Amino acid sequence: MATKDFLRNVRSKTPLIQCITNNVTILECANALLAIGASPTMSHAWQEAAEVQHGCDALVLNLGATESFKAMEIAAAKAGEDGHPVVLDPVGVGGSTYRRDFMKELLSSGYVTCIRGNAAEIASVVTGKATVTGVDEPQDGEKEYPDDKETAGFAREKGIVVVRSGPVDFVTDGDKDLYSESGDAMMKRITGTGCMSSCIIGAFLAANPKDPVMAAYTACEFIGACGEKAAKKTALSHGGTMTFRHNFIDELSKAEAE
Repeated sequence: MATKDFLRNVRSKTPLIQCITNNVTILECANALLAIGASPTMSHAWQEAAEVQHGCDALVLNLGATESFKAMEIAAAKAGEDGHPVVLDPVGVGGSTYRRDFMKELLSSGYVTCIRGNAAEIASVVTGKATVTGVDEPQDGEKEYPDDKETAGFAREKGIVVVRSGPVDFVTDGDKDLYSESGDAMMKRITGTGCMSSCIIGAFLAANPKDPVMAAYTACEFIGACGEKAAKKTALSHGGTMTFRHNFIDELSKAEAE
């Protein structure tokens, strides 16, 4: 299927996505899902996690929400029971033992369908070790991270799709390796691009459950294309990063599925 086919399925099925995400980007994540035709719910209370998840079509877990790990465990178990895709965004695992240990627990549960992060985060996921100080990806390029073959081997071992975001996105399930070169450098200059990407991947997986690796790859292509269009529009108006943020959401909503 082409990108438009995957997007058309999202808009026709209007999947409800449970997002347990961080407070910094929660608004952007909700708006991104609404823009593509999905529906968000952002419940963080562990007391209702299973009930809310039962009514949803997918689950997105963002490890920036450290106060909600108990809710994540409960929601993930319910998603697994109901056969809903689970996307894990390992924000900051490269610089936090606490997050890294919880990530390992989630991966060992067998509920995770897809994990998406930047190069430093995915390196920490694959190696199980610290890779950075803090939560952002280092800019010096000096770190030696696992190569594509090792990353693909990890995906195959865990039975998941791994998405490593960057100038070229790498998407693999261990059997199929895909590369997406769409996107723009402006996407790194606003907070939340990665978080939004994880949520959009969740919606694509929910609406296209038969081919998870292609659903994740197509979501990356779609996100990157919207970023490119938003950057061009921003440049034409002589705008900056805040203008780009609004233009990006606009492009998500304007993308044609027909």
